[in-house]
Amino acid sequence: MKINFFKVPKIKQFSYKPRYYQEIEERGGFSIPKHQLRGYTLRKKWENMRKSNRKPEVSSNRLFWIILLLLLLTTYYLFDFNLSSLLRK
Repeated sequence: MKINFFKVPKIKQFSYKPRYYQEIEERGGFSIPKHQLRGYTLRKKWENMRKSNRKPEVSSNRLFWIILLLLLLTTYYLFDFNLSSLLRK
């Protein structure tokens, strides 16, 4: 048995088919087309949203740097760090 520390096992899709269920017989001859099923449409919408949102967000990156700068300035203030040594030429 191989042990892989960096490989994550693939998630297997669960497919359940009941033994005694006939879809058309249970619905009285009426069957819903695949494109109208709720799970199918939600899955397709989710896949389309994931494909369209592949670009990185610039605003979140900017927000990260602002928060980091505020935290640094706060720690400098709390520990009475002398900023004039950094600004001197």
